[in-house]
Amino acid sequence: MDGYQDEYMVKILGSKQFFESYYYASIASFADINRDIAGVKELSSFLGNGYCRSEAVMAVFLQKSEDCRRIYTTVVHCKANTDGYKEQGITFPSGQRQKELMQDVYQETGIDPTDISYVEAHGTGTKVGDPQETNTVSEVFCKDRSGQLLIGSTKSCMGHAEAASGLTSLAKIIIAMEERVIPPNLHYNKPNPEIPGLSDGSLQVVTECTKWDGGLIAQNSFGFGGANVHVVYR
Repeated sequence: MDGYQDEYMVKILGSKQFFESYYYASIASFADINRDIAGVKELSSFLGNGYCRSEAVMAVFLQKSEDCRRIYTTVVHCKANTDGYKEQGITFPSGQRQKELMQDVYQETGIDPTDISYVEAHGTGTKVGDPQETNTVSEVFCKDRSGQLLIGSTKSCMGHAEAASGLTSLAKIIIAMEERVIPPNLHYNKPNPEIPGLSDGSLQVVTECTKWDGGLIAQNSFGFGGANVHVVYR
């Protein structure tokens, strides 16, 4: 991840490419890799059956709204925090720290979480990561919500682009805003029993192209070392 900034514009670049097999082998030796798939044939975020590594090269331009010739989406608010030390180890995400981050974002903006129509989740497909994140999303967004919260992740379609995965999710969000259609998750057939919200009707994984009437979308992302980021777009 890299960036360039001047008075009027910020360029955000993200890429993940594989050049050395030893790095992949070392990751596979301890990370929750899905070993039963070829490509993403059987990969399904929110099932907790392991993740598939992938490559991506992304570039995003941010400008002040008054300087833009065309606006694809507006960043309403963005904030990050970190898990800090965890007894479970560096790869274990913290649902509590993600919850604190989300609560901070909506308190600072004055936005009611029930006004978020769709959440683009990190959704790695790992046994630990999905329940930690998705149960937190359910707690924060589904309390007092009258209907289901739509949720999805790009990783079911293309795998986990790791350092570039946050920007691939942003690309999906922009597509949804441009086309007024939320692209679907692939290969999702049954809910993860460790995520009650997928079974009790609180959450609905988008599994087909779904008409979207506009409004606010949230993106949640977290990193290998304990970094958490939450962004709200309009």
